Amino acid sequence: MATCPTCRTKYDDAIETCDSDGETLVPDSVFAHLETEIVPGTMIGEYRVEGKLGEGAFGVVFRAVHPMIGKAAAIKVLGRALSYDPSMVSRFVAEARAVNQIRHKNIIDVFGFGALPDGRQYYAMELLEGVTFDAYLKTHGRLPIEDAVPILRGIARALDAAHAKGIYHRDLKPENVFLVANEDGPPEPKLLDFGTARLIEQNSPSTTQPLTEPMLTPRYASPEQLRNRPVATTTDVFALGVMLAELLTGNWPFGDPSSKVDSFRRAVEDIEATPIDGGATEAHALECSLSLLKLRQLLSGDIKAIVSKCLESNPEHRYKTVEELSEDLRRFL
Repeated sequence: MATCPTCRTKYDDAIETCDSDGETLVPDSVFAHLETEIVPGTMIGEYRVEGKLGEGAFGVVFRAVHPMIGKAAAIKVLGRALSYDPSMVSRFVAEARAVNQIRHKNIIDVFGFGALPDGRQYYAMELLEGVTFDAYLKTHGRLPIEDAVPILRGIARALDAAHAKGIYHRDLKPENVFLVANEDGPPEPKLLDFGTARLIEQNSPSTTQPLTEPMLTPRYASPEQLRNRPVATTTDVFALGVMLAELLTGNWPFGDPSSKVDSFRRAVEDIEATPIDGGATEAHALECSLSLLKLRQLLSGDIKAIVSKCLESNPEHRYKTVEELSEDLRRFL
């Protein structure tokens, strides 16, 4: 027998989804464990849970410690429903695998992986002390360029290391960057959440398969992602450019962020319909369609040129690598 985890209706083993709510059915042998909550004292692998650190759409993160050696860790546990979705489990595993392939000081370290008795997947990672970048920005507001650039360069170094291993992040945003306190200078960024990362196809070193729309973060998605076209290293460059513009101006550079995908896609469609003549470029069409007025008003010439090159609608016109972008930022400082 199998049971719906939402309405608790029982079905024969041959049925896979609930007729009422469409949920994936859970075998009764697994469902018996579903009521077990993770509380302080619960063992997850070799670690004992001390408390909850946070909860998101994909699962819960717990603070834990190894009882024998005292090593602290953060344990990310995939949500119950998602643990029975093969595509989400694959994404979860891919995140841990991608991080361990890169191994960079500006990327969070993952050092354990497994499954709970109820089938939920988890992995253990280093416990970071600090705040997420988006929380930091809510507290500090617009950052002076001398504070923003070192943080962005740290993120760029992490992305460069990922690209060198053939991995694109594809969901770069302030929520996926953690800032660790640093007594000797600006906070040290740690790049998180490689759940949407993709390996570069061996037969096509500059592109990957398009990212499906439900996993997009519209504020930071590149035009090629919104067009559902193949992505490359320049896709991460675009997202980094959006972040840089946002940090320096305090504003999302493309108008009203509440409009999300629909208005952004309409703007992109306008770009594609705009005749390119008289030496006009796609970048100019992008500025006309998405109105970077605030950016032009608030940024100086040199940094404006750097941001604009990141935000070119045509990937061929952007920085080819984040290393090139990082070098320009270094020279600007």
